Amino acid sequence: MNALGIDTSGTAFTVAVKKDTATIITRYDIGMKQSEMLVPAIDAALSQLQIPPPSLDYIALAAGPGSFTGLRLAFAAAKALSLAHRIPVYAVPTLELYAFPYRRMSRAVAPIIDAKKETWYAALFDGQKSLLPQGDYTTVALVDAFTKTEKPIFLCGPDAGAFFEKPVIASLAEKIRCVATEPAPATALFALAEEQITAATPALSPYDGPLYIRLSEAEEKRRANG
Repeated sequence: MNALGIDTSGTAFTVAVKKDTATIITRYDIGMKQSEMLVPAIDAALSQLQIPPPSLDYIALAAGPGSFTGLRLAFAAAKALSLAHRIPVYAVPTLELYAFPYRRMSRAVAPIIDAKKETWYAALFDGQKSLLPQGDYTTVALVDAFTKTEKPIFLCGPDAGAFFEKPVIASLAEKIRCVATEPAPATALFALAEEQITAATPALSPYDGPLYIRLSEAEEKRRANG
């Protein structure tokens, strides 16, 4: 299969392309310049494996939660390609993406993303079973949920280290024993999208958007002002 994968849920973004068994993965840590670099990065990755856009079998997106601006950019770029070339787009929840490489662990897996304002986008999985729904949690709420979990917990995701360093985590020192802070591999994005394809999950419609969980600051201000 020929596929394009895009993850813009964090400050750094990843573009990956696969052609049968060959995969190209590029990661850009350029802060606020995602809007300038995303489309050229997609073009460069496709060119590297000599895949013209009409030859793509599908596009896989990290759907969120994460950066509001980054997610909107990725969805816009993917939908432009989809509409131009009739390519199906599959959205993978970002927290599931970060947890995917650790599905077979004996521990419960908790992907963590810093949601700012002293809160975290997080979830808790036991294999493919959800123990805590993905949401926007305070540190105290997460610690309470982890305390009630019978299994030891493995933290992962880009901000697992920052959460692990919170003083209140000391009370769970015996339960939280491992931390992985590296980005989820692009192969996980492809694997989860292909699970959806195998399960005959519908591709995104032109009107589907990112998974935000929280309102943007602009939307919060608009609602506050009535």
